[in-house]
Amino acid sequence: MTPRLKHTIIRVFFVSEIILFSIIYCFGPQGVSLMVQLQRDNRVLCAQLDTLHAESAALESDISAWKAHPFYKEKVAREKLQMARVDDTIFYLQ
Repeated sequence: MTPRLKHTIIRVFFVSEIILFSIIYCFGPQGVSLMVQLQRDNRVLCAQLDTLHAESAALESDISAWKAHPFYKEKVAREKLQMARVDDTIFYLQ
């Protein structure tokens, strides 16, 4: 083999190795495409977490209002639990 042929074979080998590494790096089982998908999933989960934090804060304020104000207890009992006082007149609408 001539030295020129050896250099050509080595160059072809290195170029093919770089191409193979690039393909595996981008599309492999732990490649860039997986990382992009995981970042998308992370953003969605963070948005859901923010929504849950807002709901939790609303429930906390309802609990504190329930403990502090007797009027709020009566309002919840009438609206959500459909309760009435003994002397209340009840109308059924159909």
